[in-house]
Amino acid sequence: MLKTHVIELRLAGAQTDYFSKASGTSRFVYNHLVRWNRERFEAGIKYSRKELQRECVRLRQATPWMLDVS
Repeated sequence: MLKTHVIELRLAGAQTDYFSKASGTSRFVYNHLVRWNRERFEAGIKYSRKELQRECVRLRQATPWMLDVS
């Protein structure tokens, strides 16, 4: 038997905007890193956590709007 919990968020005003920005930023970063990793895999480059972290830093510097959310 599976048990689940449903949690409803009731956001007000600025919380709604922040949540939308945070969700969008998270989605953007995830999709970018999936694409980046796929390109490296197809080129035969081995996975490196250090390179992944460098790409995250580079992406954050290239897109200043990401600094709006934590």
